[in-house]
Amino acid sequence: MAIATVPDDRTATRQLIDDAALVAARRGFAKLLIVAFHFDAQATNEERGRLQIVLVRANRDLTIRALKSGREDTAFVLVGEPDLEPIRREDGAWQVRVRGYQVYDPGTGNVRPAGKTSDIDCWMLDTDYDGRSFFARRIHFPGKSNDRQIKAFKQRLGARVDPKQWEFMESLTSAPFRRPERGRIAVRIVTTFGDEMLAVVELPSADR
Repeated sequence: MAIATVPDDRTATRQLIDDAALVAARRGFAKLLIVAFHFDAQATNEERGRLQIVLVRANRDLTIRALKSGREDTAFVLVGEPDLEPIRREDGAWQVRVRGYQVYDPGTGNVRPAGKTSDIDCWMLDTDYDGRSFFARRIHFPGKSNDRQIKAFKQRLGARVDPKQWEFMESLTSAPFRRPERGRIAVRIVTTFGDEMLAVVELPSADR
């Protein structure tokens, strides 16, 4: 197994991962761990031939020398990926549904199962992802209808609230949107465990 570590002041870019994968493959490794504090939006867990690439996000506690390590400390968290379902409507518009996610929990040694949507605090949708910067054009707080801050926000909006759009805001399914010219969208999830993950989806054109 090969391990590539990235300093805390640098981002694990796609190019860095490509370079590390090339070296690992040449030396015959079957698995490559990329350990970093920050990952480029294009960085994903993947397999390249025999080589399996796994992203490992380092906890910021590693930079604090005064902290004492213990059995229950979680220094690393494997970067998970949202489980998404793009939906093409009859009118040509699209929606995306979040079905869950998977994240390895170093504390228990288990994988948190996909489909446990109750652990999703917030998810954001970029309906025209440019491949470089994630722009949250839609923000959702699923199952938070009884949250005190959400209720106060809704009250301040008053009559400006569109009931249907508000329903989507509290849902795991987005409001309809038109396919962007680039044909690419991105979804970022934030969980109750503090995990963040991003997935990019290519939407097929109307003639496909």
